[in-house]
Amino acid sequence: MSTKISELPVAQEIVWLDGDDAQAAGLHCDASGFIKVLGPASNPALGKLRFELSAAIAAAGSFQFDIASADDYIGLCININGAQVVGFVAGRNGGVSGHSILVNTNSADGCIGWSSSAASMGDVAIGRADTALLKLVNAPASEGAGIEFKEMTAPSAGGSNTARLFCRDNGSGKSQLCVIFATGAIQVVATEP
Repeated sequence: MSTKISELPVAQEIVWLDGDDAQAAGLHCDASGFIKVLGPASNPALGKLRFELSAAIAAAGSFQFDIASADDYIGLCININGAQVVGFVAGRNGGVSGHSILVNTNSADGCIGWSSSAASMGDVAIGRADTALLKLVNAPASEGAGIEFKEMTAPSAGGSNTARLFCRDNGSGKSQLCVIFATGAIQVVATEP
């Protein structure tokens, strides 16, 4: 027997049962028209939605896009061959997942890239160079890249054992690249010729 979804009253649920006739997953439409994905009866908040490439295109499980939620987080993940390569997870109330963004490339540097074209893999990226060191590269070729500074009023000094790099006007219309140290002392690195 089948039921047309259009005939279900608002606030009714579509539920899939496991072998013990307990809720395994489900869909719920609220009064605002939003569809909520339900988790198992033991934890209904643990809803998961997965999109996967057809087996006719790639081996089962090769390319997956998951949207998942729980009591303390929601996440979007892209998995390739069983490994998460892109993940955005936002926690709340100190949830175990915290707040994190993970974007991996095929190498170990885990670069996050940006591009002016959605079709591009990114023409500039920031990633891990070594322990406690970041690098900026021209992605995906891992070539050199640069940072552009816009003039600003000198920032306040940072905490102990820190330095802040910035660009300011020297008072004569020339840009200066400067560093301000935790003591408040400003050191001029270079001045526009």
